[in-house]
Amino acid sequence: MAMNLQQMLRRGRAPAESSGPFRGITVTVIATMLASVSVYLRSWAAYDRLSDSVGNTAYSIFSTEKDHFDFIIVGGGTAGAVAAYRLSEYYDVLLLEAGGEMNDFQLIPAMSLLMLNYPEVDWRHKTVPQRHSCWGSPKNRSHWSQGRGLGGTSNLNFLIHARGCPKDYDLWAQLTGDPSWSFDAVLPYFKKSENYIGRWQDNGFHGTRGPMTLIEPDFTGVGETWVQATVEMGWPRSDINGNFTEGFDTTTYTMKDGRRAAAYGAWLDPLRNRLTLTIRKYAHVRKVLIDGQKRAYGIEYERHGQIKHAFAKKEIVLTAGTMNTAQILMLSGVGPRRHLRNMGVPLVKDLPVGLNLQDHLSVYLGPFFVNEPIKFSIGDDVINPSTIGRFIIQGKGALTSAGTQATGFFSTKLAKAAGEGDWPDVQIIVCGVSAGENFPSEIARGFGMKKQLWQDYYEHAIGYHSFFLIVSGARPRARGYVRLKNTDPMSPTRIQPNYFDNQHDVETMVEGIKTAVAIVEETQTFHDIGGRFTDKVLPGCEQYKFRSDKYWECYARTVSVSLHHIVGTATMGAEGSPGAVVDTQLRVVGVTGLRVMDASIMPRVPIGNTNAPTIMIAERGTEMIINLWKGTRLGDPLGVLKRDIPSPLIQDGSGGQGHMEGKLFHPLMDEYPKCFIVGADNVGSKQMQQIRIGLRGTAVVLMGKNTMMRKAIKGHLDNNPALERILPYIRGNVGFVFTSGDLVEVRDKLLENKVRAPAKPGAVAPLDVIIPAQNTGLGPEKTSFFQALAIATKISKGTIEIINDVHILKPMKKLHDSSH
Repeated sequence: MAMNLQQMLRRGRAPAESSGPFRGITVTVIATMLASVSVYLRSWAAYDRLSDSVGNTAYSIFSTEKDHFDFIIVGGGTAGAVAAYRLSEYYDVLLLEAGGEMNDFQLIPAMSLLMLNYPEVDWRHKTVPQRHSCWGSPKNRSHWSQGRGLGGTSNLNFLIHARGCPKDYDLWAQLTGDPSWSFDAVLPYFKKSENYIGRWQDNGFHGTRGPMTLIEPDFTGVGETWVQATVEMGWPRSDINGNFTEGFDTTTYTMKDGRRAAAYGAWLDPLRNRLTLTIRKYAHVRKVLIDGQKRAYGIEYERHGQIKHAFAKKEIVLTAGTMNTAQILMLSGVGPRRHLRNMGVPLVKDLPVGLNLQDHLSVYLGPFFVNEPIKFSIGDDVINPSTIGRFIIQGKGALTSAGTQATGFFSTKLAKAAGEGDWPDVQIIVCGVSAGENFPSEIARGFGMKKQLWQDYYEHAIGYHSFFLIVSGARPRARGYVRLKNTDPMSPTRIQPNYFDNQHDVETMVEGIKTAVAIVEETQTFHDIGGRFTDKVLPGCEQYKFRSDKYWECYARTVSVSLHHIVGTATMGAEGSPGAVVDTQLRVVGVTGLRVMDASIMPRVPIGNTNAPTIMIAERGTEMIINLWKGTRLGDPLGVLKRDIPSPLIQDGSGGQGHMEGKLFHPLMDEYPKCFIVGADNVGSKQMQQIRIGLRGTAVVLMGKNTMMRKAIKGHLDNNPALERILPYIRGNVGFVFTSGDLVEVRDKLLENKVRAPAKPGAVAPLDVIIPAQNTGLGPEKTSFFQALAIATKISKGTIEIINDVHILKPMKKLHDSSH
């Protein structure tokens, strides 16, 4: 039986029919494809982009874009997905995303490392060279991954859900002067999104009715052993998403049925048919349009080579992420006066955009060896047909683990000396991934590090049972900035995090490393399975005594990796605060109609992983918006007033279908002085809904069976004999539009919603459909796909090129199965 990859991975079973470029995929084929991820990603992205831009009768539906919406959301990542989900319950929403669909392999948690640092799914930011860190990266530049596509970074992260410490949010409240950002105040917004399943379910700190499932993965590897060792060392097993100070636990994932289910799976995928949400992929935002009264009213964006505009009736919400939100604001004239002047950008509002940049710098510490196989390896477990089969069918096994199997927080002696023993300053993440043959090169590729360094250092560990730890400075003092390099929206930004520019961050990291080693080497739990740190010296640190503080400092400065928890470039602050870009309602200071609702607003980075607080921010921000505009809601969860969807078929007393006489058609005829008949061939339900929304307050659309409409008209002839002239026109698929307004204006509104219908056998084509000659970006293995459509191609530079324009349809020609 042919299997569709998407449905296999998402539903765990094969459909009766499948379509798309990856038809006929078996478990063995999937294992083969995993071995050539880059080829697969290029093919996936090229196909998705081609489908979105050009389409064809088999895979695309051409439509006419509208350009006015209640709200425009910029960025379809974590925060953007939540905002789209919540706002489109009541309003007409446009979501603009620079990337495309979530890649199917991103559903597999164990594929997380293999998905990093590919341009099809990752923005691949690079910092400027670092003086005090990142010595193990080419040119000392730190690599920053950010998810590109619907779902954003929640498609690329390692699935850990860790809110941070309550003191993090109490500090936010203190810094902003707004107690509504304290932990107790934001807790309901954390809980709102959650469908938590786990050991802490009854402690009062978790929600169980939200769209996002939180659960421990089926495979925890070394995680439970680690937690037992930390308890032995004196730390409690803690709910790290609750009211804790220090402690460790096995990881909680954003997962459902063993698959990644974060922003895309929980928030966006269920909305794809919601009538009030329009999603435009491959839409790269160039700037926010702001008028002379400093009101944001629209967006300029580029999509498939064309510059386009969209306009917001109410507000624009930026959820593009810490780096891209700052870039968009500055390109729009909102940012530091001097910097914008130097860049030649006209100033709209002088604000400290791009400053206060913070991140969790981390160190990858290992390898740690054990005598028992309590881990998994990419070679043995990921590229393994048996393991893949279990994952697809049952949602269980090693593939449910992203490798991150336990995590926790503790306070170093530096924090305790400062009187902050109840506020951890180090996070440790346990990665139960063994060093297989390709492990050093995959780590180096994924995190932008020197390949030779990792190969030399990890060569002795290949083939042995091992794991490694991520040690992270949870409360860094380093502050950096993001700046424009130029005014090209497609250009990357200049990023300076200033890692390790202060000795406090270095000393905290060294204390964290020493504690991590002690947990493995000084506990009976790990002693029983032979737990030990390597005796191999890290290349470049040979001049220091092994395991001395100077050695660990050299180790940290060399193996410095971003934990991708970047925040702060559009900082939230108190009213009148010189450091504030947005106020505590997330409104951009001095610009109306514009909010920021992502990690960039965090005034301080929480000690945990930033995906959870980003969701909380979006939950809280959308509630602010809904409360502000609640008097202008569309009226029900689909945004459709009952007045706008009258049914021409009325139930009579016997339960059968009666007619419209005296109940619907007649009152409309009496109420409205004008009406006209419209054809409704090929008009889908979504299009009809948009028409009714567009005509609200101006006209009412009435559809029904022709026999019923004729009967209703005949029953009204005594009151209005002239209606008899309408009867000959009630044939085919038609409806009535009743109005008191200008017929031409109503007609024009109808035509604004005119779209090109999908091709169907028997339909008459109203226009030309042409696929232009172009390079598709697809690999030669997809040639049969075009051959099946009789499209002439050639191979050019390793990819398929369509040689000539393909005239699929001509006007007034009836479609047959062959043309469809």
